[in-house]
Amino acid sequence: MSKRTPGPWVTGHMGILNLWVGPSHKEKSVCFIPWDLHPIARPEARANARLIAAAGTAATKAEELFFDGQKAIEALPELLAVLMLAAQFIENGIEIGRINIHPQDSSAQQTLPAIRAAIAKARPS
Repeated sequence: MSKRTPGPWVTGHMGILNLWVGPSHKEKSVCFIPWDLHPIARPEARANARLIAAAGTAATKAEELFFDGQKAIEALPELLAVLMLAAQFIENGIEIGRINIHPQDSSAQQTLPAIRAAIAKARPS
């Protein structure tokens, strides 16, 4: 079985006809996206290139945490949904007094802000 190209992945131009996606040097690019499209289609081509690059980078990060890169990307929608549920659970627990975060427990103090920050990164800017 062949191994995938490790990230982080980026996008760049190859001449005036193509966008490439892959590691930071285009000699090992993983795909080319035609750039000689009508100007109206260029933003979509650029968005597709960024999406492919993000997937490659995310897969590498997942593997660094000892997960299967492809499976982690496939699980992303479910993971985001579960994070949103977890944030709501914690917020509700704090609000009704069932969850008390001790001021000296740094991991407890960091959990909800970390969940919120991760969710915010996935939202449109």
